[in-house]
Amino acid sequence: MFAYYYSVVCEAFRQTRALFEWSGKTFIPIGMYLLGVYVFYRARGLVATLNQLADNILLLLIPAAFTFSLLLIINLFRAPFLLMRKTKLEIQSLSQEVNGLRKENLPRLAIRYESGQEPFDHTEPALASRRAFHIYRIGIENCGNQKLTNCSVKLHGMKPGLNVYLPMTLKQKSDNPSDVLNLPHKMTFDLYPEERVEIDVACLDETNPNSEIRLCYALEGHRSLNVADEIPREEYELTIRAYAEIGQNTEARFKLWVDSEGYLRFQRFL
Repeated sequence: MFAYYYSVVCEAFRQTRALFEWSGKTFIPIGMYLLGVYVFYRARGLVATLNQLADNILLLLIPAAFTFSLLLIINLFRAPFLLMRKTKLEIQSLSQEVNGLRKENLPRLAIRYESGQEPFDHTEPALASRRAFHIYRIGIENCGNQKLTNCSVKLHGMKPGLNVYLPMTLKQKSDNPSDVLNLPHKMTFDLYPEERVEIDVACLDETNPNSEIRLCYALEGHRSLNVADEIPREEYELTIRAYAEIGQNTEARFKLWVDSEGYLRFQRFL
C-alpha cells in the first residue's frame, strides 16, 4: 500500500513539475546566480541591502509556492487515473507483443515455386532443350516451429472452370502407384519444421502435338474412373491451397498455358 501512495505522490509531483518545465539542471544556474549575489553583497558590506533583497525574493516566491502547491493538490487527485491509464497502455503493448510472438510461433505452411529450377520445372529427359515430357511442381514448406500433420494440397479453383470435380487433391512427387484402383495415391502427409514436400501440378507430353495438359490429381481407388484429369491446350488460372490439421491454410495463384511453340508454361501470380 505504501508503494502505491508513493507512486501517486511521485506522479503528481512529476505532472506538476512538467507544467513548469522543470528539470534538475534548471536550479543550477539559479543557485549559482543567487550565490554570486550573496558573495557580492557580503564582500561590499551591504548586509542591509542583502536582507532587503532576500525579503523581496521571499515575497516573490510566496505566490509561486502557492500556485505550485495548488497544482500539486490537483495532480494528487489526477495521479491515480493517470497511473491507471499508463498501466493499461503498458498492458496493451505487452499483449500486442505476446500476440505477435504467438503468431510467429503458429504452425504455418508456405507455397514455394522457383521458375526454371529443379525440381519445380522438370523435364524427361532431364534438362531437355527441346520438346519433352514436361512437368511443373510446387513445394509445400513448414515455416513454423511445430510438426504439421495431415497436410494436403488441393487445386481449389480453375479459370475457365472446366472441371466440376474441384477442389481436387494434387499428388506428391514420385507417388506413382502402378494401379491406382488398388494402390491409391497418398492423400495427406506430415511436415516437420523447415521440411518441404514437392507436389506435382500439371504435365504435358510436348513431343505429341495431339496430347493435352494433364492435371496431377491424387486418385483414390474406383473414384478415379470418373475423374477427368486432362484439359485442352489453353490458358488457365489455377488457385492452389495447402491445408494442415492445425494452423492457417495458405493459397497461391498460377498461370498455366502452352505457348505458340508447343511448350508447357507455368507462372506464379504476384
